[in-house]
Amino acid sequence: KMISGTSSAVTKVDKDELVKWQEEHKKKKAAKSALDLGINELFKTEPSWRGARRKNLLEQRMGEAEAEHKIRVGKGRQELWEAARVGNFERIMDLLFRSKDYKASDKDLGHSIHNAAAKGREDALDLLIRHGADPCDQNMPMGFSPVMVAATKGHVHAMLLLVDRGGDVNAKNDMQQTAMHIAALRGHAHIIKALVAEGAEAWHKDYYGRTALDCCKMETEEHALCRDVLVNAKPKPKVKKVAEAVDDTDGTTPAHHWLVQSVHGEPRLGGDGFEMPTNLA
Repeated sequence: KMISGTSSAVTKVDKDELVKWQEEHKKKKAAKSALDLGINELFKTEPSWRGARRKNLLEQRMGEAEAEHKIRVGKGRQELWEAARVGNFERIMDLLFRSKDYKASDKDLGHSIHNAAAKGREDALDLLIRHGADPCDQNMPMGFSPVMVAATKGHVHAMLLLVDRGGDVNAKNDMQQTAMHIAALRGHAHIIKALVAEGAEAWHKDYYGRTALDCCKMETEEHALCRDVLVNAKPKPKVKKVAEAVDDTDGTTPAHHWLVQSVHGEPRLGGDGFEMPTNLA
């Protein structure tokens, strides 16, 4: 009896523990289900959560696949634009040099060279220019040239390639801004150094009367580097031919005027004063 009683007591305890464990397990399962449901709801509403991130990555991959598809099976200018944007050298070669069905217009080449400049695709830029694309093309919104586009994105090698192929470092957009202004606004000190080395005018004023130095007033390390480069950039005198016609008013040639300006300083304001670089720092 004692043994059977003990056995039944133990069995009863085991059953009680089992029931208790089952109830706890149900509660944990219900809590986990509620948590999963809450997380799923957050995935739907909160863009920074994992579900939205997966969705964004999926859309990005689909966009890249679509771009590659356009390159392979697209027609005409859209295909060339996309090939220039992603730097598909072989496809550009096929379209420009081997295709018998497509002949690129000046507009197509202009749009493509801007796309390649925006992405820093040096091989594509070289190939487009060899086929007749204009490195000085400004038939874009705001009158940006390929050099300006490369400067905006900080692609120094692409910008130098464009300059080497005839791109104008002093070209002005609709706001009378040059690549120097744009690089200063963006804080691209390496672009400014390259432009100065290529002979770009550092003290040209835009539509609002701002020089490149005026455009980099933000208190960041990048803009501080830009200011250092611009303060040390000396304006180059514009040398004119000595054999030009003599001025009838005082009997001097333009070369005389340049000599006086190089000695006394070249005026940079509309008034009587001079605006030297140190005054703008």
